[in-house]
Amino acid sequence: MIAMNPDIERNETSPLVDKLSLTTVERDKSAVSTTKMSILFTALLGGFATLAIISLRRNSISNVSSVNLKEIVFGRQPIKTGCVNLYGSDWHEFPDTDAKVICESADVDQSDLDEMGFAKWDKNRGISYVETGPESTLTLYLENNYGGAFYVIEDSKSVFLNDIPLPSCGKYSKEECDWNDKTVSLKVVSGSDDAACHPIPDNTRMIKAVGRQCIKKGCAVLYGSDWHAFPETEALSICQNSQMTTSEIDDVGFAPWDPNHGITYIESGEGVSVTLFLGKDYTGDSHIVENGESSYLVDVPLQECGEYKKDQCNWNDKVMSLSVVVDSVKAPSETDPNPTVAVIKDVKDLKPSPKCALLFGSDPNFYPGTTAIMVCPGSSKAEWEFSKEFLLAQYGVDLKDYSDGISYVSTGSQVSITLYNEHNVESSNRQTVVGPGKNVPLEKVPMGSKGDPDGDKSWSNEPISFSIKSV
Repeated sequence: MIAMNPDIERNETSPLVDKLSLTTVERDKSAVSTTKMSILFTALLGGFATLAIISLRRNSISNVSSVNLKEIVFGRQPIKTGCVNLYGSDWHEFPDTDAKVICESADVDQSDLDEMGFAKWDKNRGISYVETGPESTLTLYLENNYGGAFYVIEDSKSVFLNDIPLPSCGKYSKEECDWNDKTVSLKVVSGSDDAACHPIPDNTRMIKAVGRQCIKKGCAVLYGSDWHAFPETEALSICQNSQMTTSEIDDVGFAPWDPNHGITYIESGEGVSVTLFLGKDYTGDSHIVENGESSYLVDVPLQECGEYKKDQCNWNDKVMSLSVVVDSVKAPSETDPNPTVAVIKDVKDLKPSPKCALLFGSDPNFYPGTTAIMVCPGSSKAEWEFSKEFLLAQYGVDLKDYSDGISYVSTGSQVSITLYNEHNVESSNRQTVVGPGKNVPLEKVPMGSKGDPDGDKSWSNEPISFSIKSV
């Protein structure tokens, strides 16, 4: 039956959608038959006059003052925000075709389609043409109860299903291998419905939930399935710089390479970049989703198929590690007791504030599009040490990730920074200090004095850990 999605408590793991049964009314078949006979009779008698009438109707929109889920209408319908229009035929060619308008998030199964007059797999009665308004999404399924192959139609689209091939022809001939008249169930997600997505709480760092999340600036969302087709899928919202190894991805419920539990769909908010890796520990081929983009990983091919069959040669369920970089960085408060570590991309004209330092992947004077790590000590103590493990665990940052390492340092007037060549400050056998108010290209700073084994090496790309001190 048609099910409306009510408001949802976003952190529950129980099923999100309670079905609210609604009935639909069957159209008056005799009236339609009479209408079609009249058109035919007029065509026989009037010839060109009929063609003129049809031409006028093709370019007009039915005057429907309010859209009712129980109402079957005919002909072209207005395309409204949050609404989906279903047609038995392409209204351009058949201006009196059956039409159904749905303006709420709804699950429509086979029995509902039958009541609407869209008989399953009947080439004369199925769904042939669809329109989606702004803030609405339609997902069609080849099987009842939202099973089998599916096809997602995003907002503001008009689609003649005869032009959309099936993923596999199966029993159909080459000429019939399309979505025309083959929809058996469908789902509508309406942006005008409060239940269409669930807000990510303010100050979220990382939170697991169920169902579509309202993407926002500074956050990315990972899904176990495409939420268009599976609205109850698991979701992980990340709103901080993060790196996740294979075991960490597994810990949050996305088992890598598990066809039922891997990562399938990703959305990135403004100012966020998500990098996916095929290998453990951020190795192997990568795929980037950034700055408002979304990515259905089934549609992203692998560079090499290797052991995978042709229909499995994609990124779906194969993410082994990942990193999330949030560009939007708030200026740290002078009273914040904890340090600030943030990654900033495209650093053109960026200067450190008095109480902060900037570690650049490349010399910003020559590469203004380089990435920088901003570091500001907290007010609770004068000096902070940052081992490689601490940077990764707390901030998702690895100094070796940026153009192979750090090659330029700028310090504010009230801080100094000490760079080390090992994972931990205590275990390092080399160090160099950049004092307050300095701009230093590390390629000009030698690692040792003449005669030392490292005497000819510079500090460029060598820092692995560091400490920062207020002065």
